[in-house]
Amino acid sequence: MTKWIPGLLLAAALSLHSVQAKERFDQDDAREALRKGEVMPLTKILHIVAKRQPGTVIAVDLELRRGKLIYEIDVITADGRRRELRLDARHGKILAVVDE
Repeated sequence: MTKWIPGLLLAAALSLHSVQAKERFDQDDAREALRKGEVMPLTKILHIVAKRQPGTVIAVDLELRRGKLIYEIDVITADGRRRELRLDARHGKILAVVDE
């Protein structure tokens, strides 16, 4: 089971940004991307992460990399390691798992 830190979903919505353009977007941009079907809802993404990597979610970012929206989810595992999961924001496919 994956736990969330209180207030994390709001913080995640506010952390949408573009790596390429170095521009910061607000939560209205995140809602618009969701409305257009460009991203899955964060709750579904977190469910996918919980299946793959139990632990405590400590950070969520939505970034534009090479023209593709990517969710980056940081999790503290049960044994105390920090792991970052990168997922395709539109389809929820896990693209990478990186120990930090």
